[in-house]
Amino acid sequence: MHDPSATALLQRVEALERQARRSRALSLVLGTLLAAVSLGAWITPPGTADVLRARTLIIEDEQGRDRVVLGAPVPSALGTTRISPSTGMVINDTAGHERFGLGLMENGRMGMGFDAAPGDGDPRNSERLNLGVDANGNGYVRYLDKRTGLAGYLGLREDDRVWLEFAYVTADSIIRRRLGLLGDQMLREAR
Repeated sequence: MHDPSATALLQRVEALERQARRSRALSLVLGTLLAAVSLGAWITPPGTADVLRARTLIIEDEQGRDRVVLGAPVPSALGTTRISPSTGMVINDTAGHERFGLGLMENGRMGMGFDAAPGDGDPRNSERLNLGVDANGNGYVRYLDKRTGLAGYLGLREDDRVWLEFAYVTADSIIRRRLGLLGDQMLREAR
């Protein structure tokens, strides 16, 4: 027959031994990590600088394709021409076509554009959604249809009122409906 107090004492000793082994392993890991961090602080790889200066930074994918481009100015993407030199960022698809752009233009306009895939609409302009602030400080959201025409616009007017506009372009006219706090307007312009 076993003595209950001896069994309890043996269990406590075994628990303390397990705890001591865990503490030694943790101390070894933390000591190694501290040594690595300390050594890394003393050794700086050659050519490492605190500041990286460049006019363009291109991030490539695993196949070497330009996927993210940061620039001042941002270069034009495959098959495109920018309306103005701008400082910003572009994200390209796997074929090199711009699908997202963010830029500050020389005239002070700041814009963010989301583009459709090539072949989805008129090839002259694949942009479908544009968010921005114009040179006068007025914010807007602009929707373009697949024909590159303005389909919808949410904008801040010069009098600080927001208005919403829907547009439809036909062969001979442009039909616009504007909704705002002060009322509704239907406009028809000849093309």
